[in-house]
Amino acid sequence: MFFNIIFNDIVPIFVVMALGYAGAKMNAFTPSQTQALNKVVLNFALPAALFVSITKATREMLSEDLTLTLVSLIGIVALFFVCYW
Repeated sequence: MFFNIIFNDIVPIFVVMALGYAGAKMNAFTPSQTQALNKVVLNFALPAALFVSITKATREMLSEDLTLTLVSLIGIVALFFVCYW
């Protein structure tokens, strides 16, 4: 199950990054196009992909790895308060 999550959620991100790197090396995009693509990927595509990945998590998955769940929860709450203050 863990391998499936990594393969379905993280590998596509690295593939897109590699394609962007290859496109930049081949001068396939102008600087303005590159900035526009960066905005689309960072502001829309990546958050949407992460949201879909998070919503696939079931209660059973969270309870199987309770340590990771608690560390993630504490980390998110702590970072929220750091940003708030």
